[in-house]
Amino acid sequence: MGALWLAREIFPGVAGSVAAVRRFLRDALGTDHPEIHRIELCASELVTNCIIHTASGRGGHVLVALEVHADRVRVHVVDEGGADTEPQALRSGFAESGHGLHIVEELADAWRTQLEDEGRTTWFDITF
Repeated sequence: MGALWLAREIFPGVAGSVAAVRRFLRDALGTDHPEIHRIELCASELVTNCIIHTASGRGGHVLVALEVHADRVRVHVVDEGGADTEPQALRSGFAESGHGLHIVEELADAWRTQLEDEGRTTWFDITF
């Protein structure tokens, strides 16, 4: 079944955009959505990764798109490319990075990343 509705917004690739993405999601879904905290946390981690590791954080932008279905929410986070490595959810407690994707892997019901022509899209699903 297709999405019941969609919302999307483009954010500057700066640290302050993480809070703006959280507001966007709360405004779109409502603060009383049963999974708003998981959705906000996963989206925050992905947007932070874009800002730190891709061209989005070097003067670029991050696109966040929201799909709402009858039984789940899917959030797409699209960067502007330029990452030197494929995103990985690292399991080591001593790793300097990779913890954000580990959080997404643990909290989301599904997630994937795919290389696009002009960047990378990472999405996650939260079912309810």
